[in-house]
Amino acid sequence: MPNDTPPPPHPTAEATTFLREILQRIASGESSRNDLYPIFKSNLHCLDESLLYAIPQVFAELIHNESLEKRRRVALVFVDFADRISEFPLGSRALNLEMSITCYELTLDILTREQFSEDWAQVQNNLAVDYCQRIRGERGENLERAIAAYQAALQVRTREAFPQQWAQTQNNLGEAYRQRIRGERGENLEQAIAAYQAALQIRTREAFPQQWATTQNNLGNAYLQRIRGERGENLEQAIAAYQAALQVRTREEFPQDWAMTQNNLGNAYADRIRGERGENLERAIAAYQAALQVRTREAFPEKWADTQSNLVSALLEKFKQTESAADLDEAIDALKSAQSSTVPGTDGYVFLHYTLGVALDYRYSLHHNPADLEEAITAYRLAADTTPREGQKATLQEKTGDSQYQLGVALTEAGQWYEGLAHLEGSLQSYRQGQNRLARADALQQMARTHYLMGNFEKALLYFRDALRIYQAEANERGEANCRAGLGRLMLRLNFIDDAMEEMDKACTLYHQLGDDARLAELQEVYTLAQKIREKQPL
Repeated sequence: MPNDTPPPPHPTAEATTFLREILQRIASGESSRNDLYPIFKSNLHCLDESLLYAIPQVFAELIHNESLEKRRRVALVFVDFADRISEFPLGSRALNLEMSITCYELTLDILTREQFSEDWAQVQNNLAVDYCQRIRGERGENLERAIAAYQAALQVRTREAFPQQWAQTQNNLGEAYRQRIRGERGENLEQAIAAYQAALQIRTREAFPQQWATTQNNLGNAYLQRIRGERGENLEQAIAAYQAALQVRTREEFPQDWAMTQNNLGNAYADRIRGERGENLERAIAAYQAALQVRTREAFPEKWADTQSNLVSALLEKFKQTESAADLDEAIDALKSAQSSTVPGTDGYVFLHYTLGVALDYRYSLHHNPADLEEAITAYRLAADTTPREGQKATLQEKTGDSQYQLGVALTEAGQWYEGLAHLEGSLQSYRQGQNRLARADALQQMARTHYLMGNFEKALLYFRDALRIYQAEANERGEANCRAGLGRLMLRLNFIDDAMEEMDKACTLYHQLGDDARLAELQEVYTLAQKIREKQPL
């Protein structure tokens, strides 16, 4: 059985009786949601682990010594029950999926490919859908099982014999590859894109408009996340796919799907490289605001919080251009109002609190109000203290590392050097597990700065040089300039005047190339001080 929690040794009599009654209703033709869901709702106490354990026992009893045709009929009744319980919105979602998976896997012993190929393929497809959504078990393994089941289904669901079912399974397979954890991420996304494009050969707008729009939305997600290819072109492909989906997914006919695609479109415009940055942000903001017309706090609190967080991120990007304090205050208020709608441990929770910390950091840099810095530390801490479960999205693990980093920087700013250093070291460990070398360099540089403030000059020198090597390898002039400026100040403190001036001279050149007049002027003052020390002039 595919459940992780050990079931009771024997199902209760109540569970067995309830299951038999449900199966009898299905066998007599009462299998629609309108038939079964009211019964499920009024008997939620029966949808428990005991019912899960009753499924294989009752199945074995019903097929015992029966003919092949009778066993097939019993199997199809269990398939129908699985279809309904997997979609039932009440009770334990995790347990409902376990019951569905158990049913499907039991029926595959009867509905074999050799004797009932179409039934077998349908069950494989449905089983894969459940494994994609499964809550119990290890996420990576569940997705592997889903992919294997979809590929099995496609052995029967060929384009020539069953074009619609083939396209459905190709679309589903694309989703499994897009979410896949194991394997190389770039290749998984290429497989997803290929599957979606295959599905669109049958799922045309003219023949199957809703399915076409669904696959277009999924294709947009894959291009948005794509690693291979040119990033700017991938984003253009994502935008085109989302806009195509919105031709069918209108607010009037499909409000929830419309809002989902509007939110996705906003993400694509927020990341867009081509076009004018301000215009892209305006389009992203407009798309998020459109999505929030449906994704209200009352109706869809988690989705509302997710889109609200995306909206605020776009507003913060706009603030960087306009430096409007009023816009920043509005963004912070919106984020604070969304806090209670996010669930701890989820993507939305981490992203929202990280974004709130960034916004409060911006406001602190404007007004230097200690209360803003303290609130930023609290927000970063809530995000950083989230431990991503095994198999969760790599983006969540990365954002948790970013939260550790920002928390370390904020604590250092607040004078809490030792705790700040501990969080910076935590972020470095997180970044070492990923591919973001520049984030690793930023953490090393901040650790160097913190050790400098603490008087640990040898460690500061070591971390500055480690960071500098990465910045140079990545051709990141901003990071190199900041690192050399820090090294220059450190060398000056250690009384290595010539070395200090050499580092600061290189940093000044880089700041001049970057057009950063403020940093250039600040460092030139220190450089002038170093010259006076070397020339032994009075200060």
